[in-house]
Amino acid sequence: MDPAKHMPIVALFFSLFLPGLGQFYNDEIRKAIIFFLAFIILSYVYALSGIFMIIIAAADAYKKANTLKQTNFISKNFKTSIIILITIFIAAFLIGFFASSIINITKT
Repeated sequence: MDPAKHMPIVALFFSLFLPGLGQFYNDEIRKAIIFFLAFIILSYVYALSGIFMIIIAAADAYKKANTLKQTNFISKNFKTSIIILITIFIAAFLIGFFASSIINITKT
């Protein structure tokens, strides 16, 4: 990806995967923290409200990224966002692997 191009679809994908990550990509750190915490809290209270939060965060990230693209904005956080995604994928894989190992051990 050309670092000079700010891509709204990337912000949308980031926020769909983890609310607040699209805002982080857009260099809106405070908003990213707010969306992430709201997602965690609302998901704990009621799962459907967490899904609602994902949709709101994704729409907000896409809209802001579209505006930033028109001003030739260059995100400083693209590489960091990719590292966060890779870390989450690896952690989820390891948690799943160890959880399944523990479940198989306790069944025997």
